[in-house]
Amino acid sequence: MICIDKQSNDPWFNLAADEFVLKNLAVDVFMLWQNTECIVFGKHQLPLQEFDLQLVERENIPVIRRISGGGTVYHGPGNVNFSFVTTESADKINFGKYLLPIQLYLRSLGMNAEVVSKSNLVIHGLKISGNAASVHRNRSLHHGTLLFETDKSRLDFVLQKPKQAYHTKAVISNRVETTNISKYLTRALSFEKFCNGLQTYVNQYFGISGIRLFTAAEIGEISKLSNEKFKSREWNFGYSPDYSIEREVLLSGEKINISLLIKQGRIDSVILSNEHLSDNEILKGALIGIPHDRHSVSNSLIQVQNRLTCDDIEFNSLINNIL
Repeated sequence: MICIDKQSNDPWFNLAADEFVLKNLAVDVFMLWQNTECIVFGKHQLPLQEFDLQLVERENIPVIRRISGGGTVYHGPGNVNFSFVTTESADKINFGKYLLPIQLYLRSLGMNAEVVSKSNLVIHGLKISGNAASVHRNRSLHHGTLLFETDKSRLDFVLQKPKQAYHTKAVISNRVETTNISKYLTRALSFEKFCNGLQTYVNQYFGISGIRLFTAAEIGEISKLSNEKFKSREWNFGYSPDYSIEREVLLSGEKINISLLIKQGRIDSVILSNEHLSDNEILKGALIGIPHDRHSVSNSLIQVQNRLTCDDIEFNSLINNIL
């Protein structure tokens, strides 16, 4: 096993680097890395049901889909992430194997971290680490987070569940109470020293002798993957499992039920409870085929607003209710 220093806190680059190493390198690799503030969600999740997208956008927080399964996590100051990419002949997903050195390092600092629900690390029943995995041929990626001194109020604020309901088979995060590792230290330890100690411990555990950087060519490939995939709407929203929504809206003073089916991030069908409503075909024409996001829905409906039999209040409510 070798260690690679990503030398980046760019979340898109760092998630792309995990995929690049998984699919393009043959050697076993350990990486310890940090991201600027972002929300990272699982490959098979629907982001709209994991957090309040309007709130997150107002806070200017990036939201990024990763290639591994599992639930939604918060990355930011005081949080460190680790990745193990290995070649496996069998038992390709084995969280315990790669969480063990993390547990032993924490034990050396005077705390007993336990593995629960196959892939979470907890101290006194409170979660300090969430982990996920991905397999590509005979290669496995195990990566996870460690909450050292994360602002928990910030974490809870940005991961607020949305009020709207979505009907989908997407994986739903299992929200549990979290805590910080720093609370359980028996002696003072800075975040930097904690990370350096973890790096040294894992290196010794796996017999890693030295750290290398990505080459210029590798950085170029990772950056391309970051820009073309991890920053794309198609990956972050279009890859979502199919979902549907049912909302009650007010049109011309009449309460109408409207149902949308969304496939690959785009509105596939629109059904209104009053099929004789004059607005019915106008709404279908404006909505079917467009991305199901605020920018696209707003722009499309504004183009037909003067043809709809609703006032400005009803119009704005319509936009808010079908997102």
